[in-house]
Amino acid sequence: MENMRVFTNELKVLEKKYRDWFYRKANVCGVVRGYKVINGKKTDIPSLVIFVTKKVDPIMLRESDRIPREIEGVLTDVVEVGIMRANSYRTERQRPCKGGISVAHMDVTAGTLGCWFKRGSRWFALSNNHVFANSNDAHIGDPILQPGPYDGGMLSDVIAHLDRFVPISFISAEGCSISRGVAKGLNFLANGVGSNSYLRSHKKDVVNLVDCALAEATDESVVDREIYEVGIIPGWREADIGDYIWKSGRTSEITDGTIDYIGSVQVSYGDAGVAMFEEQFVSNTMLCAGGDSGSAVLDRDLNIIGLLFAGSDTSTIINMIRNVWVGLPFTPEF
Repeated sequence: MENMRVFTNELKVLEKKYRDWFYRKANVCGVVRGYKVINGKKTDIPSLVIFVTKKVDPIMLRESDRIPREIEGVLTDVVEVGIMRANSYRTERQRPCKGGISVAHMDVTAGTLGCWFKRGSRWFALSNNHVFANSNDAHIGDPILQPGPYDGGMLSDVIAHLDRFVPISFISAEGCSISRGVAKGLNFLANGVGSNSYLRSHKKDVVNLVDCALAEATDESVVDREIYEVGIIPGWREADIGDYIWKSGRTSEITDGTIDYIGSVQVSYGDAGVAMFEEQFVSNTMLCAGGDSGSAVLDRDLNIIGLLFAGSDTSTIINMIRNVWVGLPFTPEF
């Protein structure tokens, strides 16, 4: 209880009292309250923690720049954190490229590089059709830019070329020319006999399973197998309702939640139309935002279980990874 009292009261007072004094010392970039770490292990000892950009042997510092071991009877701790910057990493040009950062076809705004996979000696980036293949309008071999064009990417920023994609089938309100002709003829006859009923042709909805694409790296130097702030994917597995999931995306960065539903959804692609998808994971707890499309969705052990491709203000829609491999088709190496 005494430690807790110090932590919540005296330590807060000391932080404010000495904050400016600490910031005048070399390399200091933060003054915070926490627990002291000894030999790499966090203790239950409240301390005033000093963040520094670089930890330096006290002998190399001027006396005025050294951090005292304690302040008014409270221990201090010095933690190296590097230079703190506004977090724009995900939309900046990066080489090599991790998963979870801005990427897109040259004619698309920006999406997310899901992750890299190897097959033989070749490296491939995984994302969505609408990120890498411009919703079916791209051509095999088209350049993929990092960052995406919306984030300043230009043709000098090519990291890969479109290798393959699964075409998206869009719902059409009108059927083929033959069915339209038949309907027109029957409506003419119906009108002749005074019928008030009319026929309209309608294309049967084609159901999709995935919105996915692969791009082959220009060379191995652009590849970083890690997903930003996550780690390296060790493999893949199938998932089910209730499973914990998380992702690292260009826009909303790290978010997590659970698979809440599995089923069919209709997704709008703007001018390209509306597409029906079945056997999709739906999460109302792991939120996403525009630009997160293409994010690899993972389980607790970093296994990839799905590919994020759509969402709303309340839901995130995810392709099952098994269907991604079958649709491409592609067998990744881990």
